Amino acid sequence: MKKGQEIDYNLFKSLVEQSKDATIVLSDKKKSIYISPNSSKILGLLKPAISETDLFRLIHPENIPEIKKVYSGKSKKPKDFTIRVKQKDDYRWYNLTLSKLDNNNTAFTFKGIHKKIAAEENLRESEEKYKLLFDKSPIPKWIYNKKTYVIIDANESAINHYGYTKDDFKNMTIKDIRPKEDVKKLLEFEKSRKQSKKLTNYGIWRHKKKNGEIILVEVSGHPIKYNNQDCNVAVCIDVTEREQNLQRIQESEEFSKNILSSLSSGIAVIDKKGIILSTNDVWENHSSISKKKTNTSIGVNYLKSLQKSAESGDIYSAKALKGIKKVISQKEDKFEMEYPIQLPNKNTLWFLLNVSHFKGKVSNTVIRHVNITEKKLSEKALQNAYNEKEYILESISDGFFAVNENWTITYFNKEAENLLTFPAAKVIGKNLWNIVENPDTDEIKKMKTVFSTIIKNQRPYLFEYYYKRIEKWFEIKVSPSKIGGLSIYFRDISYKKTTEQTLKKLYFELEERANSLAASNAELEQFAYVASHDLQEPLRMVTSFLGQIEEKYSNILDEKGKKYIHFAVDGAQRMRQLIIDLLEYSRLNQSNIEKSFFNVDELLNSIIQLNSIAIKQNKAKITIGKMPKVYGVQNSIQSVFQNLISNALKYQKKNIKPIIKIKSTDSPTHWKFSISDNGIGIDSRYFDRIFHIFQRLHNKEEYSGTGIGLAMCQKIITAHKGKIWLESLPGKGSTFYFTLKKPENNK
Repeated sequence: MKKGQEIDYNLFKSLVEQSKDATIVLSDKKKSIYISPNSSKILGLLKPAISETDLFRLIHPENIPEIKKVYSGKSKKPKDFTIRVKQKDDYRWYNLTLSKLDNNNTAFTFKGIHKKIAAEENLRESEEKYKLLFDKSPIPKWIYNKKTYVIIDANESAINHYGYTKDDFKNMTIKDIRPKEDVKKLLEFEKSRKQSKKLTNYGIWRHKKKNGEIILVEVSGHPIKYNNQDCNVAVCIDVTEREQNLQRIQESEEFSKNILSSLSSGIAVIDKKGIILSTNDVWENHSSISKKKTNTSIGVNYLKSLQKSAESGDIYSAKALKGIKKVISQKEDKFEMEYPIQLPNKNTLWFLLNVSHFKGKVSNTVIRHVNITEKKLSEKALQNAYNEKEYILESISDGFFAVNENWTITYFNKEAENLLTFPAAKVIGKNLWNIVENPDTDEIKKMKTVFSTIIKNQRPYLFEYYYKRIEKWFEIKVSPSKIGGLSIYFRDISYKKTTEQTLKKLYFELEERANSLAASNAELEQFAYVASHDLQEPLRMVTSFLGQIEEKYSNILDEKGKKYIHFAVDGAQRMRQLIIDLLEYSRLNQSNIEKSFFNVDELLNSIIQLNSIAIKQNKAKITIGKMPKVYGVQNSIQSVFQNLISNALKYQKKNIKPIIKIKSTDSPTHWKFSISDNGIGIDSRYFDRIFHIFQRLHNKEEYSGTGIGLAMCQKIITAHKGKIWLESLPGKGSTFYFTLKKPENNK
């Protein structure tokens, strides 16, 4: 290279190396004679020299033809190309300036424009995306000129929400979309607001729809270059409903505060760190009761105070601390626990701690302390009542089980286990109809219908049931429960049923015997009547003939003969009287004799009249108290009084005037009578014997009689559902008592 050329070359080299571009000079022999220092950095060239082939291998095949055309040409004028050059596995954008130098050398100058091209491409894509997002955004938007306020474009949401067409918008300014009274404020705002490239919130404004409706809109915006104009984008969110709701909330804040203060629960709000943000009065009072005064002040760390109590051994504080932390960390939605507080007077208050997460503008935790002392006392009383009920149900002799409305067995006492041979553990929780054998039988279906009817009608039902599995009879009482379902009491009546069957059998046998006995009695009564009639006739004949013999042959008979005749006549008369008494006694069995009411006074007067001769002869004194009107067979009752009064006159001491007293007393169910005398009396050893037929205590020489009278009295009184008895002392007299049952409807 000549000296002048060297100077030019050195100047060229100095200028190139000061540049940030990559320059490669190829000689006419297509070999590099110069590579600038930046070439390795910009093009990634590591070789000290490269050939034309090496250089064109770096250039994208699409760019090579036009470059070679200039490279091989004669023009000295520099030529610029926008090409892609390979770097590693990718092509990057460069600006290539190809310059012809002296001596047929060519300079290739590469300037990296990849970032610029990429930026332009991104910008183009961004503008397309922005336009798409602008048009399709669900939020109303429009673009307006900063200076003229003319709306240049509006998206579909704005058209739909405001009611204007796109052409309407393009013929409007942002002043036209405001109420007239707001335009001045708008213009002042537009002139004074600071421009920012970021989206800026302009606050809440009033806008006017095409139909005249005024809405509240939260407006945001940012500057934009649009169609080579300086513009602003307005983003308009309709907050009319939100603002109205906020207004309502603000109006109700005082009301909410009053409600919060009036709540019976102690309430506090804490943040994520456990700091108390707010409380109500009940919380303060609760803290005072629990002596945790550090919990009453807003700003105190509630978690730390719980931690302190837990470290001192309070297990409830430890449990609460663990649960609250889980809610704060959102591992749990809520937490609840019950805890006691003992007062100085040794009484205990119970509280429920309820912790929940509140998601508002700020995520906080709400803590409630609810006084549940009454609830706990009620639960305790309920448990005591349940224990008492369980004790009663377990101590009763009946089997008992309960079912709910779904027929699930909920209780099964020990006696039920014993009677049914089912362990309670295997039946509680099971369906009643699934534990019986053959649940599809007509009998079980009928029972199920009965049980359902009891629940529907809410009335108890009593029935008997034979359980084939264990061959036992049960009496079952089913009662509806107040809380739904049924209570079933049952007892083993197998012995009762066996006894009933035995008694039923005996009843039939007894009825047969009674019928047979009735037939026999009828035959005996007929026989007694016939026999008495037939027996009395010979006796009358004997008595008559003996009387005629005594009368006709009295002058012939000596005293001994007359005495024999007297014995014979007396025996015949006593025999006749005995037959008459037997006939009367046998007739007492007739139960079909009609009963009636009658006055005992009248009956006694007739008896006194009948015995007037004996009364006068014995100089007897008879006193009669107030007598009632009684119900019975009058002739039979008259026989009783007749026998007892006759005996009182008969069994007297010599030379003693008889004194006879007749009295009566009244009771709710019976009349009671007494006949007392001052006669010879009776030893207590014979109190029962004298009421037996033909039982005499004296011989006929002392006192006459057949021994049937008192037996007849007892039979008559028994037939009237009464009793007869006596009190007596030998030599002191006797008192006979008897009662007569009143009829059921007697008043």
